[in-house]
Amino acid sequence: MLRGILNIALKKIVTAIRRIKIFSRLIISFLLVIIIPNIIIGSTAFSKSSKELDAVISNSLYQYIGTINISIADTLSKYEKISRDLSQNPELIGLLKKCEGLAHIKNQSEQFEQEYYSYKKRINSILYQLNQPLDLIVNIEILSNYDEFTQINNFGSFKGGVLKYPEEYRKSGAYNDALDAKGYPIWLDTNREDNIYLKQINLKSYLSEYVTLLRNIPVNNGQGSYGIIIMNVSVNVFSGLYQKQPYINDGNLILVGSAAPISSLNQNVKGPFLDTDTNGKILQMKSGTLIQDINGTGCLVVFRDLQPVGWETAALIPRYTILTSVYQVRDIIVRMCVLCILAAVILSYLVTVSISNPVRTLKKAMESVNSKYPDIKYTDVQSDEIGALGEKFNSMIGDIKNLIHTIYETELIKKGEELKRKEAELDALQMQINPHFLYNTLDIIRWEVAMEENGDGKGSQMIKAFADLLRYATKVNANLVTIEEEFNHVKAYLKVMEFKHERKITVVWEVQENLLECKITKLTLQPLVENSIVHGFTGSDKSTIFIRAYEAEGKDVIVEVADNGMGIPDQKLEGLNNEIISGRYDKTGVGLRNVNGRIKLCFGQEYGLSLYSAEGKGTI
Repeated sequence: MLRGILNIALKKIVTAIRRIKIFSRLIISFLLVIIIPNIIIGSTAFSKSSKELDAVISNSLYQYIGTINISIADTLSKYEKISRDLSQNPELIGLLKKCEGLAHIKNQSEQFEQEYYSYKKRINSILYQLNQPLDLIVNIEILSNYDEFTQINNFGSFKGGVLKYPEEYRKSGAYNDALDAKGYPIWLDTNREDNIYLKQINLKSYLSEYVTLLRNIPVNNGQGSYGIIIMNVSVNVFSGLYQKQPYINDGNLILVGSAAPISSLNQNVKGPFLDTDTNGKILQMKSGTLIQDINGTGCLVVFRDLQPVGWETAALIPRYTILTSVYQVRDIIVRMCVLCILAAVILSYLVTVSISNPVRTLKKAMESVNSKYPDIKYTDVQSDEIGALGEKFNSMIGDIKNLIHTIYETELIKKGEELKRKEAELDALQMQINPHFLYNTLDIIRWEVAMEENGDGKGSQMIKAFADLLRYATKVNANLVTIEEEFNHVKAYLKVMEFKHERKITVVWEVQENLLECKITKLTLQPLVENSIVHGFTGSDKSTIFIRAYEAEGKDVIVEVADNGMGIPDQKLEGLNNEIISGRYDKTGVGLRNVNGRIKLCFGQEYGLSLYSAEGKGTI
């Protein structure tokens, strides 16, 4: 079964190939044999080399990012230590405790109010004098549930910032997370914020480009909080952490927060930056490797989770910088492939021409063989398979010429005899009907003349009508007559029939005027009308005959002779039609047989008679 399916498939393929010209077939075959292996080898080598390089560099970058993460964690720990020291400062805790005690009663007396603000002033001064590395803390403050303490020294100098809406911040999730953290630091990637903290020096502008550290100052028993330390650190704190690395020199090293990139660690490099899609995948996967298209540039993205902050560090490297050597190998393969294709085209063209040209010449020679050029020959000096085929062709042409010469005269004789036979058949059929009709007519005249005594009655009229009929029937060289002439003959015949049957036969003519000059075989309608009168009507019939002629589809002419007589039984009708169709007659009358035979001989086998009848309703 499998072999059968394969054979069918192969036959279909071969059939489809055979529809293509030999020249195109050979050219395409040569090119496919050269191009497909080159493409497969080149693409496989490029793919494997690319994957190997991606794996090696990804592993290297992953280790490198681990080192960078350690540096970032060390940097963040410095600010965590500052906030921890601040949260454990005994003087600060004591001042916050006193402010909390006076916060709700300071408005009751001037003394309480002055005492409260003296403590607050001291807290602000401690925050102002706080030492910081590299001056990268852009703001540090303490937000309690009753007040906000900011950086203001004893002389009224301001630095840092102040919350624009402290009440809203107290309701934020970050603030409440800090309360729940029990004194542990919480880092927030707030570098996108630009309308949260107003600069104290200029209350019309905002702090920007920072990350935020929150730490709770818990009450000793852990059941409350003296406030939340809020420290905003400039993102520039990360810019010094970049260490030169060959691949990242053309790429980018980015610190990614929980929602968006925080900072580019190698800020002087114009490498690719994160788009929304890549950023989302990094946040979802936490650690790993991606091959990603970023703003039209294919990039290798390696990223690693920064614990315990919850950020990620990602390296984005354009793949063209990684795969330079692979691209060079690819270019060499492409050049070799092009050279091979050019060589294949030249070679395939030469081989194809050596086959297709003689085949085309042989084809033209074969197409030129006809009665005008019977002596055509194929000429080829080469002795390959096509030359041998040409010699066989020339031999075949010689045999055909001899055969034509031998049978040409015989065929002419046969054709002449065939034409004579058909003419004799037509004449015989034509003459076959005349004696039959002549006998009936003379019999009628004999009985009528015997009944008439003065010779000026029906006899003379019948003789005249008979003379008209005889003149039409014996018309010389007129196998085809016009429909109008045939109708006139039927009218003369009906006149004679009226004398014989002594009754009126009604005739209804329905003929398109443009068809009267169309040609029809002579004596076609009269036998059909005679059939209706002799076989169709009884003595009590009101005899009506309908004669119609109309144009059918395909510009054929349909002529109908219909009567309202007794009709033909179904079984007999089927037998008559079968005889007419097959040409083997048994029951069919002489008239129908002759009419059908003459029509077919004159016009072809697709023409002739058809009978339609219903018993008691007449015949067509």
